[in-house]
Amino acid sequence: SLHPVGSTRMSRRLSSLEILLSVISSLLLICCIALIVVSWVSLKPEGKRPGFCHLISGLSVMIDKFKSLAFDLQQLVRTQSPGSVVVTFDLWFSQWIATEEVEQQLGAGLQMTGGGALVIDIHSIQITATNLWGLSKMQTPMTCPPGQTACSDGSMCVPADWLCDGLSHCSDSSDEAPFSCATACDGQFVLEGPSGSFTSSASDVYNSSIFCRWIIRVSRGLSVEINFHQFETEADFDILRLYEGVGLDKVLTAELSGSAPPGTVWLLTDQSTVEFSTDEFNSLSGFKATYKATDTSELSNQDKVSCSFEDGVCFWRQMQDDEGDWIRTSGSTFPPSTGPSADHTLGNSSGFYLVTPLSPGQWQKSFRIQSLPLTPPTQAMCLSFWYHMFGDDVHLLRVLLAPSLPDAHAVLLFQKDGNYGDTWNYGQVDLNLTSAAAVSKGGMRNDVALDDILLTAGPCGPAPPEPTNVPPPTTMPPVPGESQATGREHASLPRAACSGPAPCRRSNYLAPGCSSPSPCAVAQFQCDSGACIHGGGQCDGVVNCPDGSDEADCGTSPAGNQSTGSEHLFSALLTGSGNVAWMRRGGRGSQRFNTFSPVCQLFSPSLSGEDRVVGGTDAVKGAWPWMVSLHWKGRHVCGGSLISSDWVLTAAHCVYGKNIHQEFWSAVLGLHTQSNMNSEDVQTRRVDQIVIHREYNRLSKQADVAMMHLQQPINFTQWVQPVCLPAEGQSVTAGRKCFIAGWGREAEGGSLPDVLQEAELPLVDQDQCQHLLPEYTITSSMLCAGYPEGGMDSCQGDSGGPLMCMEDRHWTLIGVTSFGVGCGRPQKPGGYARVSAFVSWIAQIRRSSSSSP
Repeated sequence: SLHPVGSTRMSRRLSSLEILLSVISSLLLICCIALIVVSWVSLKPEGKRPGFCHLISGLSVMIDKFKSLAFDLQQLVRTQSPGSVVVTFDLWFSQWIATEEVEQQLGAGLQMTGGGALVIDIHSIQITATNLWGLSKMQTPMTCPPGQTACSDGSMCVPADWLCDGLSHCSDSSDEAPFSCATACDGQFVLEGPSGSFTSSASDVYNSSIFCRWIIRVSRGLSVEINFHQFETEADFDILRLYEGVGLDKVLTAELSGSAPPGTVWLLTDQSTVEFSTDEFNSLSGFKATYKATDTSELSNQDKVSCSFEDGVCFWRQMQDDEGDWIRTSGSTFPPSTGPSADHTLGNSSGFYLVTPLSPGQWQKSFRIQSLPLTPPTQAMCLSFWYHMFGDDVHLLRVLLAPSLPDAHAVLLFQKDGNYGDTWNYGQVDLNLTSAAAVSKGGMRNDVALDDILLTAGPCGPAPPEPTNVPPPTTMPPVPGESQATGREHASLPRAACSGPAPCRRSNYLAPGCSSPSPCAVAQFQCDSGACIHGGGQCDGVVNCPDGSDEADCGTSPAGNQSTGSEHLFSALLTGSGNVAWMRRGGRGSQRFNTFSPVCQLFSPSLSGEDRVVGGTDAVKGAWPWMVSLHWKGRHVCGGSLISSDWVLTAAHCVYGKNIHQEFWSAVLGLHTQSNMNSEDVQTRRVDQIVIHREYNRLSKQADVAMMHLQQPINFTQWVQPVCLPAEGQSVTAGRKCFIAGWGREAEGGSLPDVLQEAELPLVDQDQCQHLLPEYTITSSMLCAGYPEGGMDSCQGDSGGPLMCMEDRHWTLIGVTSFGVGCGRPQKPGGYARVSAFVSWIAQIRRSSSSSP
């Protein structure tokens, strides 16, 4: 039979060949797509690769990211040639700079350096300005005097000391811009928030010759607690200073250096300043510190006073106008046979206590600490403490209650004097406060220590037994005329020692115990030693006196006139003419006067007809018309020198710690006797500005100079005139005779002299001075003066006063009385700040003041 053909669909499987071909086709398609993608990616231009470069004082510092960018650019240039590379980067400026100037300077720099293998199109430089900090554009560049900087908006010039001080003086705040104020220590400036940290360096050691300043800001009403986890700086030279407040009104609270761990430091303000300065030598590991905000508004009297010193000095404050600070330390003190060998709290070498510092010179010094003001309690309180007084030089420990009123007198609560051996002794006093007051503890000389201070409610118990004094060692009798004194803040005047062959006569002044030598015959010259030589033997170039005094003070006479007899300079000036007088005393007692026009003096004091010869104990009125008596709270404390109508130069240590209380200072000029302040010739001025040299170090006495600005200019009269300043870097010759003056004490513990004193001293070679004063480092900015046999010196009370030499026929201020060991000791000359090393600084301060708004 036959079957019909229908539409039935037939199916079959793909063969193996067909499947293989399909797979290959798919793979080829995928490969094509992948190749297209890869080609597209490879042909796409490179995106931006960010780099960053710091420019610090003209030195280009490249970080790793910038180096990587440079390498990538080099590879792109090599692989894409011909072609071009576009580089974009950011430039940050601390003040407004016109874009045209940036383009011009960048183009000039690229042309100067060249592009190496690159061909740089200078015309392709494009600058897009972005003002992130609100800096205003200056229409015309502002020129500021030296020592000042223009604000970015050109509105004013501000002194360099105002930059980065925590206060905005410029209207655009450009003087406080974070990127220009960032420290060289850790790159920070303003530290804000409840906690934070700062360090002397990001590396293992800090840099030399740097100055870093941080501003710490916490919430209003809170205080700052700073803890140091590491501390090691070069003692007395690399110093960390902590202030309460910011700007010019900040108050120094703590000054730290060395390797003694500071522990915790409290700054009781919500804005605080921290400064770290180093010299050019001996960089050490430095410090690492953290801070946190703390509420101290509810401190009790016990919180303010009680302290074991294990975690710091608590809330006790160092008195910054003293010779130095109490030191928080552990273990034994140096040298042996002085101070504690262990603390009292733990009784071992790991516990901490306070001790007065070892400092140069064996004169009496004062070291004080003070509590915060105490709130009057409802009942009596007991203040107890442990004290340690051991060593031959230990002198005095006092506890005072200091009222808050400036004119009120402190109340002595406790006093111990002498050496009580190597043991801790217990002391206690009752406090009965009726008004706010602070407790002050003062130590005199070395080594007095304190530990475990405690304030408790209620009266004290039975008094402890009195400690036993250790008998002092047998001492040699003192050299006649020698006395001890404190540094130079109050000083003694010229005294001559009468021991051995030393002369008893100096510049018409007889030392105590010396009899007047018999007068020489007419036409003879009397040597300082009392010997007589022929009258023509003085200043003839030949030494005839046994002590050489016939050839002393033999400078060239003014106007070329040759001397025929004894010549002495004196500082009296002739009336009216304004001419300085040179008095020449002939061999037969005749007197002649030559004159020349002054350089610095504007008027001249009258000549009374007396023989005004510099060198006695009492200066003649008007002898030193630039001499200033500086008064603190109405009492003479230091000397100074008038250098213009409104500026006085003095010693930094005179005003250190007292510079914030300008209202207590006054400058008295035209003064001859301290008891005659109401004389019509006397002029008194208030002080409205005090500038301490930035490099001043109160222990080493480096840069011991300060400027005091008078609230009102002085009126120049015959009794008040400025002294001349030396040329910058001007040198002086060792052996040359110069003069000092002041109202310093004549003996340690004695009263201040009423009449201005004066003396003549020879200058001492710097190397010789260093040999004689190993307690100090005598630098090129210091001078020394004094006789080898001693007897004449400046001392306590003469600080800041002038050391003067006759230069080119006018008096020149070459030194500022600064430091010394004792007063008038043999082989111990006095130290002075060399004025010629600070002339530029003096000029800068004067210019800054005159141009300040």
